[in-house]
Amino acid sequence: MVDEISPRSGVLDCEQGGATFYEENYKFRIMNNVPFKATSSRTEDYSKLAQSNKYFHGTTHDGSDIAVYCGSRTMPPIRTVAIFSSNVYAIQKGNLETCNWEKIDAIEFRGGTLDSLFFSIDSPYELVNGAVQLSAPKSPFCFSFDYNGSCIYVKSGNQAHETYDLNRVELIGRTRYLTLQFSEPISFGAVPFHIEKIKTLLSFMTFRQNVDFDEIALQEKTSFPPLLMDTALVYSKGSSTVTQKKAPNNICFNDLDVTLSSLIELIYCEQKNNPFSFMNFVPEDDKGLGRVTNDMVKGIVTCLECEIARLKKSDDITSAIQDNKNDTYIQEELRLQSLVKELQKVAKDFQKKNGKFSKKTNDMICGRLKYMTIADADKVCLFYVKYQKFIRKLFDKFEIVPTEDDIQNLIIYRNRTTHGTQAVLDEHIVTTALYLTGLIYCMILHSIGIDDKNLEQLCSRHFLWR
Repeated sequence: MVDEISPRSGVLDCEQGGATFYEENYKFRIMNNVPFKATSSRTEDYSKLAQSNKYFHGTTHDGSDIAVYCGSRTMPPIRTVAIFSSNVYAIQKGNLETCNWEKIDAIEFRGGTLDSLFFSIDSPYELVNGAVQLSAPKSPFCFSFDYNGSCIYVKSGNQAHETYDLNRVELIGRTRYLTLQFSEPISFGAVPFHIEKIKTLLSFMTFRQNVDFDEIALQEKTSFPPLLMDTALVYSKGSSTVTQKKAPNNICFNDLDVTLSSLIELIYCEQKNNPFSFMNFVPEDDKGLGRVTNDMVKGIVTCLECEIARLKKSDDITSAIQDNKNDTYIQEELRLQSLVKELQKVAKDFQKKNGKFSKKTNDMICGRLKYMTIADADKVCLFYVKYQKFIRKLFDKFEIVPTEDDIQNLIIYRNRTTHGTQAVLDEHIVTTALYLTGLIYCMILHSIGIDDKNLEQLCSRHFLWR
């Protein structure tokens, strides 16, 4: 996001002494208000910023409060000048009152990439008796989910965007928005976390990393009437160019509909085997589409392994819920578990007759048997067969269609490069990696509730290679 007023300057709140700042392009030059001679070393004259909850704060020279995210970093006392780079800062909207950075009731994301994730937006106006009037937008989609002991209410919709002056009112169109409202107010230090989660959502829907917004607003709930009012605008550093993909080539909110709630819950989930922790293979920008590296291949396979493991729900395969996509895999795992029980009995009987192994050796044997599972390549192939008609629809212009042997070769390639063996990517490895990316998307979309008919229609839009 571009701060159109930057460069900015102002005064920072300090525990000791005083400091001023000059900001340009997310880089803060922080200056001690007390000048020092070369021979001076009076530490009591150093300026020490007031930091709390991962940010420091102050006031710009035009009177608006500012908060600068610093994460876990602690600014040391400043003798003369310090340079600090931050990816996120917020500027108060207006300057009549002091901004409470510890009481943020909601974050609202507006426009930008969001506008490319919704098609067939209704007109922002209508003609009534020859006069132009604003038309009411469709009701927003609302849901909630629990996170970290509190509840987050999500609202997704569109609103009319208008500009006006004394002599003219201009209706430009509708702007897409997504609001996160918190059951308990959050601190500014928690804001970057939620920004990254929503960017992850948009990256998944566009298959691009360079997503952004026109505005990110921090909001506070008024007591009467109970409305959310903007208190500050957030500036989050991102790519210099934003993806230009259009709605027909993206996964849109229309496509997700009610399954959006399950997708956001998955993105926020902090349990193990979350596939969104390993999506380094998403292209950085539009020009990077089709580019594959060794690290991307590793990420694709790891992400796929996490998604398969996630479907088991737990280490106990018997607790997994079967459907027409995972039934063959679950049956194979159950068959293997029957063999494992037999092997555990054999190992136990063997030690009874021939003497016990040492505790460490016995623990190793028990551990190997307990966590034994079918081979990774076999797992992937089982799901690849189940989703093949969707993946072929997704990549129907590709000449090469990967076989199960190609998948096994890719797994071997990943294992060798992971352990330091030098290897060169070839066309079959690259194409197989792209197809497995499609498998990851199909499995995630199926898991959140997209049925086969809608999944097939979505894949026919080729959202992964346009």
